[in-house]
Amino acid sequence: MSTYFSQFRFSYQALFSIGFRPFFLLGSLFAVVLMLLWIMQLRGAFTPGMAHLGIYGALNLVILVMLIIGGRVIPFFTERATPDYKGKRIGFIEKAVVPVAVVLFFYRLSTGIGIAKS
Repeated sequence: MSTYFSQFRFSYQALFSIGFRPFFLLGSLFAVVLMLLWIMQLRGAFTPGMAHLGIYGALNLVILVMLIIGGRVIPFFTERATPDYKGKRIGFIEKAVVPVAVVLFFYRLSTGIGIAKS
């Protein structure tokens, strides 16, 4: 006799079975990290002049996400949404978007482009 849970025994890992999604786990881990950072800030681990690093770090992250969305997601949906799409897909360009965006992200962080000096 088969039970409901026995059908998931070998087909799925524990994190992906019975409706559980990993973003709940990631959300809870993110909350713990934020609480630890908050406690560190209250104890004086961060100096007042470090606010611009967070602002420009977030700006660089938004630029990275927009590059990925512009290079991968928008052409994908354009191809699927228009029935007469005759565009040409170039494989190496599609695969190069993410590594190039990551390299640009770390280049901006290492050179200090866009980081205001206080």
